[in-house]
Amino acid sequence: MTASTTSAAGGLASVFAFLSIIPVRQGGHSAESASPHAGLYGAARSMHLFPIAGCVIGLVAGLLAWVLLAVAGLEPLLAGLVTAAALLVITGLHHTDGLADFADGLMARGTRSRRRDAMRDKSTGTAGTAAIVLCVAGLIITISMLGGGGGDDGGLRIVVGIILAEVAAKFSMVVMAYVGRPAPGGGLGSIFAESMKDGRKMAASAAMTVPILVVLGGLVPGLAVLAVCVLAPAAMAGLAGRSFGGVTGDVFGAANDIVRIASLAVFVSL
Repeated sequence: MTASTTSAAGGLASVFAFLSIIPVRQGGHSAESASPHAGLYGAARSMHLFPIAGCVIGLVAGLLAWVLLAVAGLEPLLAGLVTAAALLVITGLHHTDGLADFADGLMARGTRSRRRDAMRDKSTGTAGTAAIVLCVAGLIITISMLGGGGGDDGGLRIVVGIILAEVAAKFSMVVMAYVGRPAPGGGLGSIFAESMKDGRKMAASAAMTVPILVVLGGLVPGLAVLAVCVLAPAAMAGLAGRSFGGVTGDVFGAANDIVRIASLAVFVSL
């Protein structure tokens, strides 16, 4: 195994460890690996691989949905409920927490600094609670709608739809890191945003994402989902710039959850 292959495998392992609770072995003997933040920096350096992790996470959740729907014979709404819960558990509720903090920050009054403080507050406010409720409800509804047709086609469609949504959600964070500027004060957002200013990494990530969306979803649905996962994070990055002075880790998490649901909704509609 060449050094570049080993490096890519290590980067992908860091990405999986950051985005999910899927157990992966992270190797490496560099000085940085001794740091407790080594996995975080490894995931940031390999952020362009996020769509690959999204594809695997989506496949796991999609196959679960297919089993519940086509094998166990659950009603689509129940299958959607169980699948949504499993998906949130697999991803460690990491991004959902960011969505709640993002909503609290947007609803806070005052200066950018005060809005950032509202995002960092350990307690979840009314806006954050509402955002989580809407997010979970939207996820359950859109997943259940994917399997609403029943039969083999419904089972296949639910697998494809969930894969597309997860790939789009992860790619949206890559886009946001590329176009957004880090908020003042450093933090998680700045680490990822600074790592994705390399146009070659952005091109590589897009080269992974577009074929998955178009081949699995079909030309029109795939391009529609691609539009969602490019335009939505770009708009959110602009909003974050005006509200907080730039993107933060919570804004990345919010982009993941919002684009996931938006992609499912678009795929269901088409």
